[in-house]
Amino acid sequence: MSSSVHSRPSPDSFDRAETEISAERSVEGPQRRRNRKEIPPELLDDRMISADQWAAACGVSKRQIFRWQDAGRMPAPDLRIDQVVRWKLATLRGWMDSQKRR
Repeated sequence: MSSSVHSRPSPDSFDRAETEISAERSVEGPQRRRNRKEIPPELLDDRMISADQWAAACGVSKRQIFRWQDAGRMPAPDLRIDQVVRWKLATLRGWMDSQKRR
């Protein structure tokens, strides 16, 4: 079995990913409606990240993310609808924490 050329993501890459996603949403997203309720803090961990966003945060290709998943080196997606896959940020945060302990 050959070893992967790419290294595993660093804990800092997760923080950068979360910051980049927040920045993208604030720039690209529509202005908030005045009657829209705020999201409760306990639901913020239910936000999801795509394979493209995760790959950009890790500095690897989208294909590498799926290679890691196929090899059992990262968790399965929390949501899969046809070809759309998403992971909860909490799931990836837990995976990152488990990688730190190794």
